[in-house]
Amino acid sequence: MGKTFRILTRAAAAAGCLMAAFAGHAQAVSLAVIQEYAPSIYLNAYEKNMPSSVDNFFAQSKLMSSGGIVLASPATYTALAANTSASNYLTPTNGVFPTASNDFQSGDPIVSIGSNTGESNSPVYVKTIDNGTYIDLKYYMFYTWNGFQGFQAGILVGLQTEPYYFDWSQFALHYGDWEHVTVRISEDTTKLIGVFYSQHGDAQFVTNPALDGTHPIVYSAWDSHANYPTSGNNINTVILNSPGVIPVSWLKVSDITTNGGGTTFAPYSNPSPFYSNGVQWKPWQNTSQLVLLDNNSSAAQWLSFLGPWGPTYTNAIEDPPSALPSGSPTELYALAVAGNLTGLLSSKYTQSGGPYGPQAQGWNVSNEGIAGIYKITSVQSGLALDGGANTSGTLVQMWTSNGTVDQQWLLKPSGSGTSITSVQSGLALDGGTNSSGTHPQMWTSNGTADQQWTFQTSGSGQRITSVQSALVLDGGTNTQGTNPQMYSNNGTADQQWVLTLLP
Repeated sequence: MGKTFRILTRAAAAAGCLMAAFAGHAQAVSLAVIQEYAPSIYLNAYEKNMPSSVDNFFAQSKLMSSGGIVLASPATYTALAANTSASNYLTPTNGVFPTASNDFQSGDPIVSIGSNTGESNSPVYVKTIDNGTYIDLKYYMFYTWNGFQGFQAGILVGLQTEPYYFDWSQFALHYGDWEHVTVRISEDTTKLIGVFYSQHGDAQFVTNPALDGTHPIVYSAWDSHANYPTSGNNINTVILNSPGVIPVSWLKVSDITTNGGGTTFAPYSNPSPFYSNGVQWKPWQNTSQLVLLDNNSSAAQWLSFLGPWGPTYTNAIEDPPSALPSGSPTELYALAVAGNLTGLLSSKYTQSGGPYGPQAQGWNVSNEGIAGIYKITSVQSGLALDGGANTSGTLVQMWTSNGTVDQQWLLKPSGSGTSITSVQSGLALDGGTNSSGTHPQMWTSNGTADQQWTFQTSGSGQRITSVQSALVLDGGTNTQGTNPQMYSNNGTADQQWVLTLLP
């Protein structure tokens, strides 16, 4: 969505550990491997803003300067390469944006593969990065439009509140939409380590995703195109809680990946043709749909463009779809006007700009950071970080490496850093009181800064620092059975840890 044009500085900071240790570089991964792990993407049945190729997008776009001068119409690879400034931007040649009365379908044509299912023939753009201990396969998806924002509302019908899914013109609408999925595999390419699903500038990491054979399954949210590992209703923001204002009981901003699930859809209109089972996008079925970016001189031209792929745009507040139950559109409109006046909607929903391209956003490096299942070992003693009793409130300890699940830790992005979770118990490493000399403990995962850690190269290993306190994880006396502690950074081997990615 509009937030996709934020450069992913949070993820890059969390990645400092391995980005410094392994300056990620392009790896000559075979097309067969790229095809093997390419995702199967499922688009919502009500999706109108379909995937597209950059070629089709450029054909209908013009390149503009910040002063409103047309630099190229239509936009071309060479024009983008010659005018890379971040102040330049792309905009539709015809100047037409979707509205409630002009809710047009865009993107590459969809072909029917069954009476109730369609299939996209759009390309997926692929970048490969070898980090030394694993390889990231980065699959970039492009859409002509980020469509109207999805919502879920509880609406009083009779004496009962019923849930409704609907899209709302023109919230979060913008021209151009880059999304991506990163598939992390072992260095020998034989093992899937996990998958990052891009979601509005963040990334959800899943170690055991659902697969279509060898292909990670990805569900693209209705109109926002955020990626999820499962089909359902993914709440972005809760705007209104029960009891609400009759007939609207509650209202939530949602990324909707389900086609049904016991609720009612109320779009402005159905796509044409309409496939009730949605549209599949499986670029691995035809390798011509996999556009490799490594050593691709043509793609390098448009990748070098640093400006947004759409103009800054103020979205009007329009009525919700009339298909919603009587009375609710009026009430929802009044809520939106009030929310806009108080500034609650401006940053995400009524002010939108096009996204930056993959290279400008920093996607062409391994920016997701450390993620996977690791053993964490002290450089000073060679002892492993062990979950101990692995019950909430117990302290982690130093123990001889034994290969048990007590010494296996799942690392994945969380907030401003990385969470460290015991594979054995599912409990998170928590800084506790987070004061110097105290001991970190095992605790139920809660996503707070106490459970977020950053990694930086230090000496022969990695320094693990609490986001909450900026204190460092220290092996303490570093003898078997003792408990690590939180301590000020001093650069010693007691505060250096070796991370070993487990097979």
